[in-house]
Amino acid sequence: MDLRTYLDRTRRTRADIARAAALRWQTVDLIARGQVRPRVETAKRISAATGGAVTVATLLGLGLGDITGAEGAAGE
Repeated sequence: MDLRTYLDRTRRTRADIARAAALRWQTVDLIARGQVRPRVETAKRISAATGGAVTVATLLGLGLGDITGAEGAAGE
């Protein structure tokens, strides 16, 4: 799930995630609104702060094929 959905479903605040991830709440807000993509390290920290509910791959905008290599793997 994406960060915005996670925040809506859990009722956790951007400030709560920011504290847990040692980030500014404004940074979490920009990421949740899709205004910016986080760096890998930031994505890892947010993922950890959500207990893995929001994955690094989701935060970085990677599709399943980007992770598994499944796209284009069938004889291409």
